[in-house]
Amino acid sequence: MTFRELAEVFERIDAVSGRNAMIEILAELYQRVTPEEAAQVTYLMQGRLVPKFVDLEFGMASRLLLRSIAQAFEAEADEVQAVFRDAGDLGLAAEVLTPPQSITATPPSPQGWGLMTTGQPGRSAQPRCFSKGRIHWHTAVGNPSWRARRQRELAQDWARNVSVGGVFARLREVAEAEGAESQERKVAGIASLLRDLDPRSNRYLPRIPVSRLRLGIGDPTFMDALSFAGVGDKSDRKAIERAYNLTCDLGQTARDYLRGGADAMALARVRVGNPVRMAQAARMSSGQEIVDKIGTAAVEPKLDGFRVQIHRDGDQVRIYSRNLEDMSRMFPDVSQAARAGLKKPRVIIEGEAMGVNPETGEFLPFQVTTSRRRRHGIEAAAKEIPLHVHAFDLLYDGDNVIELPFTERRRRLEEIVEDEGEDLQVSECIVTDDPEAIDVFFNEQVHAGFEGVMAKRLDSVYQAGQRNFNWIKYKASYSSALTDTLDCVLIGYWRGQGKRTPWGIGALLSAVWDADEQVFKSIARIGTGYSDEEWVRIREKLNEIAVVDRPTNVHSDVVPDVWASPEIVVEVLADELTRSPMHVAGRTDDELGLALRFPRVIGFVREDKAPADATTVAEVRDLFARQGGSS
Repeated sequence: MTFRELAEVFERIDAVSGRNAMIEILAELYQRVTPEEAAQVTYLMQGRLVPKFVDLEFGMASRLLLRSIAQAFEAEADEVQAVFRDAGDLGLAAEVLTPPQSITATPPSPQGWGLMTTGQPGRSAQPRCFSKGRIHWHTAVGNPSWRARRQRELAQDWARNVSVGGVFARLREVAEAEGAESQERKVAGIASLLRDLDPRSNRYLPRIPVSRLRLGIGDPTFMDALSFAGVGDKSDRKAIERAYNLTCDLGQTARDYLRGGADAMALARVRVGNPVRMAQAARMSSGQEIVDKIGTAAVEPKLDGFRVQIHRDGDQVRIYSRNLEDMSRMFPDVSQAARAGLKKPRVIIEGEAMGVNPETGEFLPFQVTTSRRRRHGIEAAAKEIPLHVHAFDLLYDGDNVIELPFTERRRRLEEIVEDEGEDLQVSECIVTDDPEAIDVFFNEQVHAGFEGVMAKRLDSVYQAGQRNFNWIKYKASYSSALTDTLDCVLIGYWRGQGKRTPWGIGALLSAVWDADEQVFKSIARIGTGYSDEEWVRIREKLNEIAVVDRPTNVHSDVVPDVWASPEIVVEVLADELTRSPMHVAGRTDDELGLALRFPRVIGFVREDKAPADATTVAEVRDLFARQGGSS
């Protein structure tokens, strides 16, 4: 497949708003590509060249890409800046500055080069300009010698057939450039690609290095599309999702599925070095409810730290966060604890990393622990806030153990972790079918400063990426007030007024995850919880992921001033849940939606959580019912 053809697919996806239409377009794409190309286009649509857990970044900010655009078309820097200001997007700026092209081998006449035009099959070229009415292409590439040379080049090979694989390989060279003058080589590499592509392709190419392709395609959409491509319906989705949950590599999953279908998906296994999507828990509010649901349970403290998945392969240790980020460099103390405290050389365990006061040995609040996430000053931070890991599950110990019952995994975990270690230890656990014992244990943990408890079904397997009642979190009692927090995804914001005018932001639009419909549904407008400085910081973060229209995986009747791609998770506390005619979370044909009353943000951003980890609509309905509302 050529990159020109892939750009046409991107354009079609941009033009649709419904998820089903998007699945149809993606399914057609997967039917046209080779298995290797399937991996490549999947990564590119995620704005990457490798799965998320692999630390390979482009290292190119917008200013470097603007230099690439200027170099590609021998344009003056101020002209490129002017186009970028008018367009408001790197891709649109590159498209405007790309010489007009046609699908024929005959370039336009010299007289046609006085305007910026784009050619479409069977159509005459049309002028392109932006709101200020300026025709930028003429002034940017008005150098006669450059124009003549470019015209000759295009005459020789007008319809350039640069393959997806070729673009992918050249982008990888850019990302891997290191050492002296690496920035110059990155700039030149992107410039070379821009020169070889048509205007439509250049609309999308510059967005990839800065992760702003933003086609609104979530992982579930990719998986549904693969199933439709393979068998014409969603019947293979479960097999595809299982393979993805075990490998966290959607590109590899796409490649393997196109090669071998559902049979290939069944061969997926847990591997040291590939994070496994972490299992998730449902909510309940008492020991009695837990016992009624799962009977005898293993009950552990629910700690409020970093959930980590630790992969040891000899002396090499990788530490992955809940949202698949490689935290190994940030947490050298955890790596050392794993090397010293695990009795087997190849192991995958899960646990909670808690910040500890080195003088008193007391656990620190999450807001303090989270300061360990940093790129610089790592050694000093490790001394100031050392992390202690409480391991609570085993996924691999030389054998693939995720299909074993929890009791067996727990037994093996206790055998693998050194008894004397403080930096790495197995979490406390009681096994009981007595509701009162669970409530007493819960109260002890809350009094000790923890969130509550986690109860686990004794015979449960480890279900990667799944949220169900195999694990149950019991965090707080429920009453007429909502005393537990929700993890909400930000989907937009309103610009500030009055006192908040200088901040440029006045309120946030938040949503929860509807697992059935695979969309984020609005639940609250949030206007409190941040300091003045934090309001400015969150606006800057949202501007980085701002989009023109409502994302396709967002459902909201409330329209903010600025839409944002649903990527940022925040912790929200509210007084209660109420029925709402405005918000759509929990809305049915017979009932209004649900909304948070007096919501406020707790902390800043939950960087350890991915959007898919957000509170679900089903959980919100359950919380509302526990308040005494009708579900």
